[in-house]
Amino acid sequence: MDLRGRKLWAARVTAVAGIAGAIVAIEAGRAPRQQVPPPAPAATVAVEASPARTGAPEAPEVRGISTWVNSEPVTLAGLRGKVVLVDFWAFSCINCIRTVPYLRDWHAKYSPRGLVVLGLHAPEFDFERPEANVREAVVRQGITWPVGLDNDFATWNAYANRYWPRKYLIDRDGRIRYDRIGEGGYSDTEQWIRKLLAEAGARVDDIPIGMAEDGAVSPSVASSVTRELYAGSAWSGGSYLGNQPASNAGNVGTFEDAGARSDGKIYLYGDWEVRRESVRHVDASVESDAYVAIRYTAATVNAVAQADAVDAPARVIVTLAGKPLPDAMHGDDVRVDAGGATYLDVGEARLYNIVRGESVVTRDLELRVRSEGFSLYTFTFGAQGKP
Repeated sequence: MDLRGRKLWAARVTAVAGIAGAIVAIEAGRAPRQQVPPPAPAATVAVEASPARTGAPEAPEVRGISTWVNSEPVTLAGLRGKVVLVDFWAFSCINCIRTVPYLRDWHAKYSPRGLVVLGLHAPEFDFERPEANVREAVVRQGITWPVGLDNDFATWNAYANRYWPRKYLIDRDGRIRYDRIGEGGYSDTEQWIRKLLAEAGARVDDIPIGMAEDGAVSPSVASSVTRELYAGSAWSGGSYLGNQPASNAGNVGTFEDAGARSDGKIYLYGDWEVRRESVRHVDASVESDAYVAIRYTAATVNAVAQADAVDAPARVIVTLAGKPLPDAMHGDDVRVDAGGATYLDVGEARLYNIVRGESVVTRDLELRVRSEGFSLYTFTFGAQGKP
């Protein structure tokens, strides 16, 4: 089975019952890509079965890990007696990135009481496979707990997992007691951490509960946000591209853009190579006027992108409705040149935060590319003023 992901719509939740003694809820997360449009949003649903240890399934052992970051090799057998939070993630996945602050909070508060956070990194894109890239992302995201590289999806498959991110809570006896798919549900997850630690004999009543709940957006607003847009041909047969090349030779084409754009599509102008996971700009001339354009509805906009040479970043000019980004909407990676133009310097493959607004609006965004070797993988969107 192909394990690359597509995004489930923000606030989409489907109840899954199939693990006895666990809570399962699907919110904003990624699942394997399919050749059908994403499903419509649904209301949040959580299903609670018996919370008792009796009957809860035994957690599969960690297996097939090529490298460990932040620790020596880890086994669940070696952690018996502790409470383990297993987190399947990928470093460029926006849904995973949004959960990291909560993982940091739980690790800081509860690891002295017997909680072990165990990150299992399963790559969504090929650039997420190299150990060096994962190590750099671990440092950038402030991850200090053990991280295992599950590049062959051995542990992922042992858990029959299909989503980024997904969290399992394993009790002192090595049994799965809680299962959370996607973002959200942080209060529920923390309450289960405390419950399982208390069962293991740890005191937790002196530890304050919670951070501000992320994703507190009404379903109507969340459902209006543009879905994740994948640029490569592997994603739904390339149907996220809103225009086709006027001429092409193999995978390289010259694209023209008439300017009439639909929300939820990517429009190219200039010479681009359409690859399996991305589109890559191939015109090396300094006069190139190539761009990527979208019409989107969201408060925040991110792009997963990279340049061929990390030490020679690709300069990308960013405009909204043909003008530089207003100061109040600058994303974390946006800079301003001496002439007032807003831009990104894209180097290593990662998620770049472009627009950080305060409300959900519909706008036209263009990324004008002057460098050969700029590659775009995805656009992702949010309903709040955070990536």
